[in-house]
Amino acid sequence: MRFKKGNIPANKSHGLRRHPLYDTYTSMMRRCYDKDADHYSDYGGRGITVCGEWRWGPTEFIEWAEQDMYWTPETHGHLYLDRRNNDGNYEPFNCRFITSSENNCNQRMSKYNTSGYAGVGWREAGQKWRARIQWQGHIYSVGRYKSKFEALQARNNMIKENEWPHKIQMWRG
Repeated sequence: MRFKKGNIPANKSHGLRRHPLYDTYTSMMRRCYDKDADHYSDYGGRGITVCGEWRWGPTEFIEWAEQDMYWTPETHGHLYLDRRNNDGNYEPFNCRFITSSENNCNQRMSKYNTSGYAGVGWREAGQKWRARIQWQGHIYSVGRYKSKFEALQARNNMIKENEWPHKIQMWRG
């Protein structure tokens, strides 16, 4: 797929360049279809696509946001486009707008993670498993534990008790 300046498919005109969601739309398209884009490998490279309804221009995407999601610059100006199913495509039933803190909860595990569980890591000093959670710009230490299972369980309990949007992780022993 060819892109012209502004990252929309070539030969399309719509008059929405100044709309607040235009950059959200073009970023979504670049991640999925422009092999030179940052993070293409995490989206288009993994087979993530944009539904046909939104693919050929921002009009339908912006209408969906405004009408179905009640998006307005005043109420949603600082929200991020998110896919409910991280392996699913960009399409109306799989997309929503979320806060920065909620978006941080959706990140993949770091390549440096050795436990296999988000927020759980081995502390060489002290020889214990550490559990922690990042939420709204703060890192909360849950504690240090003798086993990886205990650390995971404590982290899950803190998520439940505070009703945070982080994913509860299942023990895979």
